[in-house]
Order: sequence, then structure tokens, then C-alpha cells
Amino acid sequence: MDVVAKASQVTLRSVGDDAGFVLNMPQLVFRGGQLTYLMGHNGSGKSVFLRLLSGELESALGEVIGPDVSRHVSVVRQDATHSLALDLTVRENLLIRTPNMLLRDRLFPMRRLGRHVDELLKDHAELRNKVDDLALHLSGGQRQTLALLANIMHGTMLLLLDEFLAATDLRTGKALLRSVHEFVGSNHACAVVVSHDVSSALSDADRIIVLRQGALIGDISKNDVLWRHSSIAELITL
Repeated sequence: MDVVAKASQVTLRSVGDDAGFVLNMPQLVFRGGQLTYLMGHNGSGKSVFLRLLSGELESALGEVIGPDVSRHVSVVRQDATHSLALDLTVRENLLIRTPNMLLRDRLFPMRRLGRHVDELLKDHAELRNKVDDLALHLSGGQRQTLALLANIMHGTMLLLLDEFLAATDLRTGKALLRSVHEFVGSNHACAVVVSHDVSSALSDADRIIVLRQGALIGDISKNDVLWRHSSIAELITL
């Protein structure tokens, strides 16, 4: 499923750091099965654009065409606690996100859905060993892993990852990106990663979008001549 984002002249009038911020964007199409990195310096509009894509931000001048926002868009933020119920166990956090759960599954979740949880955790040994621990007691990297797994298991077609690797170590970060790639490829979903890591973008992404002061200044695909570290870094620091 492709996602078309029309975000021309989106203006935030709320109080706070974003008050009066204007986002001027052309129509962008996010292809199913592709991983896009969204980059730019602090204050460039990355978070505002993500809020538009997620449906959190509504604008008379901008819209997103594609999946039903309430059912098929998931957001994993830098602070994983926004995606988790800390007073539930690892297993329970996953079970409550299981899509299309029948009444009998809700009454006896482990009888029918335990195998699904085991499959989801098969490549994440640390979480598998803490499956009955409260999310409150997990490390930052473990919480982020759980937040990602919980969000990709319920049929999302647009996965928005807002600097979700900031609290993880290198090994965990690689494992999470591998999970994102596998999910996007097997489900033909769209994924958008907000990041400042140019090297990671060049190695992992199919496309890099760069914003500056609310405007699009770079939309670069893997086969583009600008697909190199110096070019992307220059765009970000303009």
C-alpha cells in the first residue's frame, strides 16, 4: 500500500516551541516495501511532518491519503514508555496488541496466542528471558525493542520511527533495524525513520528526505548520484 502525503503550508498555532511554525511540503508518495529516512537539523520540521503522517496533526491545507490512521499507522518514539504499559509484563504488552482478537482469545490468551508471542521473540533473547517481567523493569534498549515489536504486530502499514534508536546500544540498534527491514519487506509496509545518522541512512534506507526550516531540500533515492555521505551531510548542515 502506498501512502500519499500532501502537506502544503501546515501551520502550528499551538503554544510551545512549535508555535507559528510553517511546514511547506510538496506531495510525497511513500511506497510500500520501502524504508525512508527523514533527516535535517533540529527545528527543521521532522517531528511536525511525522505528526501529520500519524494523524496527530490535522490541517485544512494538508492531508494523508492511504491507510486508515486509527488502524494502520504506528509510531515508535525515542521514549519507548509512550508505546508501552509499564505495569504489564512483556508478554501482556504483546498480547494486548494482537489484531482481530476473538473473545475466547481475550479470555484465554495464552492458550491460543502464546505461540505467536514466542515466534515474535525468537530473535530477541533478552526479552524472551524476561517475558514475564514488568516492562517497568526493562532496560532502555529492551523497552525500545518491546515497543517496536508491539507496534509491528497489529497490521500497521505505515510505521513511523522517531529517533527510536537513541536509547539503544549498537548491537540492539542493529537488531531493531533488521526487524524493521524484515517487517517492511514481508508486509509491503512503509517505514519512515527520523534520524541524524547519515551513515545509517546510507546503509539502511531506500530513500533519504532532508528538511530545512520546514521545507523539503532533498529527496534522494539509492540510485541517485547524491547518494553519498558528503552530499547528505552538506544538505543537513546548509
